[in-house]
Amino acid sequence: SPSGWTTLPTCLRYLFNLRYNWCPPNRDVEFYSIKNKIALLCNSYPVHFSKEAKEFAQELNIQLVQVPEGLTRIFQPLDHRVFEVLKNQKRSFLNMKIVEDILQLFNPDEGELKKIVKPIILMSKKGAVAMLECSWNRITEDLIIEAWIEAIIKNISINASIEEINILYVDEDSLEQLKTKHHDQLIEYIRLYDQRQENRKSKKKGNRTRLNTYQAQINREQQQQTFQFNCMQQSWQQQQPFSFN
Repeated sequence: SPSGWTTLPTCLRYLFNLRYNWCPPNRDVEFYSIKNKIALLCNSYPVHFSKEAKEFAQELNIQLVQVPEGLTRIFQPLDHRVFEVLKNQKRSFLNMKIVEDILQLFNPDEGELKKIVKPIILMSKKGAVAMLECSWNRITEDLIIEAWIEAIIKNISINASIEEINILYVDEDSLEQLKTKHHDQLIEYIRLYDQRQENRKSKKKGNRTRLNTYQAQINREQQQQTFQFNCMQQSWQQQQPFSFN
């Protein structure tokens, strides 16, 4: 999202792309067969297990698996190997950039810098995302497999049985019809989300208006009380002092 946080629309779009673009279903078996089921590891961020996300995931034959809170360092594959490699590549990239900037200012004939090196400017969000994308593209498949083995495979019993839970079989709808249906559901979910956001904004605006009106009323009352007090004080000061003859 523009804010950098995962919102409900970005979460739902991710589920749709995961199902149809990144892990497309096998056309040789039923769409809702366990062979087409995707297990998606998610942390405990509320959006991941919202009502809409769980309903849409079930429609897409995606099983949302929640990593227990505070245990992502154990069960999250990215935390095992991948993040460390990404951070190392980020440091290498920044170090190389700093060295390149210094070399451009260095005069080899005179053996000194042409001008003072300016402090490092913080990278923009767009630049950080571009650097992250370049680093991610360098991640090898072997590294990802190793991360999954350390985080998941070692913690699963090889004798554990896999059962189909809440599997809905489709007889008539073709894959393209299903994709269209799910895309329409995605658009409807997002429309309802946007509508709720607009209602919240309108409600917040209304509350702010009422608060401003109430504050204005208090200010008027305070001004009126101050005016009355000043009038009383002025009247008292203008009175002649009373004395006994």
